[in-house]
Parts: sequence; C-alpha cells; structure tokens
Amino acid sequence: MQPGVLSAIRHGKTETTGSFTTSHPEPFFARIDRPHRNDGPTAVEANITWQRDVVFSARAASGHEVTIDGPPELGGTNAGARPMELMLCGVGGCTAFDVVHILQRGRAEVSKCETRVTAERAETDPKVFTDVHIQFTLAGEGLTERKVARALELSATRYCSASILLQRAGVTVTHGFELE
Repeated sequence: MQPGVLSAIRHGKTETTGSFTTSHPEPFFARIDRPHRNDGPTAVEANITWQRDVVFSARAASGHEVTIDGPPELGGTNAGARPMELMLCGVGGCTAFDVVHILQRGRAEVSKCETRVTAERAETDPKVFTDVHIQFTLAGEGLTERKVARALELSATRYCSASILLQRAGVTVTHGFELE
C-alpha cells in the first residue's frame, strides 16, 4: 500500500479510498499508513495514554492533563471523569468562554458566570447525547436580559464550536439563563 493511502476495512473486505466517512451503518475501521499531519493553523491535538484498568491520562497540546476513568461497572475506580462528562465540560467551557467574552466586549462587567450542562443519552449503544441543556447564572454591572440573550444566541449559532458540532450531529442543544 502506498504511504498516505487510507485502507478501509468492512466485514473482512478491504477498499482503498482517498477519504472516508463514519456514517456507515456497518462496522467500520480505518488505518492511515502515515501519521496525520497536525500542523495547520486550525489544528488541535490531544494525546491519550492508557494507565491501568480503564484509567487513561489525556494531555492537551497546551500541556494540561486530565485523568479519564470508566464507570465502576466496567472496571472504573473513580480516578477521573468519564469521557462523556468531559464532553459536557468541553461544551460548557466553550460556550461560557464565548458568552463572557461577548458580554465584556459589549462593555458589561461580568462578576459571575456559572454554567450547568445537563444531557439526555440514548438508551441503547451507542449511548450518544440526544438532548443537551446549558443553563447560565450570570451577575454583573451592565447585564440586561437582551444582552445576555444575544450573547447566548451568538455563541450557539456562530462561535461555540463544541455546541455547533453537537447540533450538526443531530443533538438538540438548548440554552437558558438567569440574572442575579
């Protein structure tokens, strides 16, 4: 096989193609014969290393590390967050960052921003998110319902890559807020 060519394996059959999609209804595995280039201006990277049992350490390109663990029924020991919990943390952090930044650019003095993210999952495997709700509690000088609603709208439709990714995957993502 030539370097850089993707080999897709489905039920024992091998096809060679230049690209692939993961929307196949049947089991799908892929092997890339050279490392993925991750050096463009929009590239993001994380490295995950197995530690023991179902415990992994994840290191982001920024150098920050987090421990990931599975549920006790699958051998987890509560040594870290579950992978799907981290997805909720990511979407919550992404949209909170946007909302605070947008409000500050609008000359509001944000003194509090708490974000609670809740989700419903499918009952059968794969237990993907079906609904995600992001609830904000905000306080500060110059905050109005109109400004906050606009900041949430901009985050949800234009800036928050994480929530937009979920929406594009068919997840219903809703937002709410209260001002203190």
